[in-house]
Amino acid sequence: VSEEKQAEILKQYGLEKYKYFFYPAQFWAHKNHTNLIKAFAEIHKTHPEYKLVFTGSDKGNKAHIQLLLEELELTNEVVFAGFVENAVINTFFANAVALCMTSFFGPTNMPPIEAMHIGCPVICSDLAGHREQLGDAALYFHPQDAHALMQCMEEMIANRDTYVTAISEQSKHSLFTIEEALKRINKYLVEASIIRSTWA
Repeated sequence: VSEEKQAEILKQYGLEKYKYFFYPAQFWAHKNHTNLIKAFAEIHKTHPEYKLVFTGSDKGNKAHIQLLLEELELTNEVVFAGFVENAVINTFFANAVALCMTSFFGPTNMPPIEAMHIGCPVICSDLAGHREQLGDAALYFHPQDAHALMQCMEEMIANRDTYVTAISEQSKHSLFTIEEALKRINKYLVEASIIRSTWA
């Protein structure tokens, strides 16, 4: 996505480059938007210029999230972009201060891998699969601990460039690429074809 198009998209959503945290996730309860909002509420006290961006469709928990934002008086600080096209997703990744992946479950979450290959720093729940994907290039927190998440967000605001370098280096050596995935798929298809050839 060109720089001009990215600037246009950011303006459309009222966002500034590196002045928002991004969480692309459907509104399921297990995606743990609530602890991210609680952490963001603390960040907002000292960094009122930052925003929070959500993408994804409602799977039954969005109203609960919106009610929490009203209670914390943060409704105007959070962007609900809904289900958006790839150019918008790419722009949100490329210009976020960090991806926040707060899910209780993983590692079948795609956003950390997408962020890594785009060069977006990552804060994510401390799950074995996430560590396998991102190694030491991300900041980790227990998904039940909103205070620990807030500390990660503070660290990312203070030292984002360090984590951009780390995630970019991780991407160079990652096995989580399209090319590697195709090699693995091909390997299993070859094995399956040999087994399949044993009957008519």
